[in-house]
Amino acid sequence: RSIPRIRMDLEDDDECVAGFHLGPKLLRGFFGVSHVATRQEGRLRKCIMLVIDKDRHTCSFTGLKMINHHIQLMQDLINLRHANLSHLVAVYHTRRRLVVCTEFCGPRTLYSRLKLRDRPVTPEARQGLGEAAVR
Repeated sequence: RSIPRIRMDLEDDDECVAGFHLGPKLLRGFFGVSHVATRQEGRLRKCIMLVIDKDRHTCSFTGLKMINHHIQLMQDLINLRHANLSHLVAVYHTRRRLVVCTEFCGPRTLYSRLKLRDRPVTPEARQGLGEAAVR
């Protein structure tokens, strides 16, 4: 079972969910909006939260099935360690929303990392690599 039961005790407003303060929007995707979220207490201080509005996606069986499949896939990947995977931390279910909390992997996106990787090597960098090989 991927979608947990509703927890009435979790705070759920536009600025705070489950003890996390929602920062500015990172991006809007098919399911919802992603935010960098922070909290003062506990072990996890910063994460990415995908906030899914239940009114928009849970009104049909297909929408529920897609959300459930998305969460199940993230749960299946928890044991797979790879530098390019952001792992699932928790799923919160409030009266109004589903919130998928994943690891915060830094300010760069995968696109920006790949773009940096694919840029041509400058002569200065090439010289530095040659010096490192000689040592």
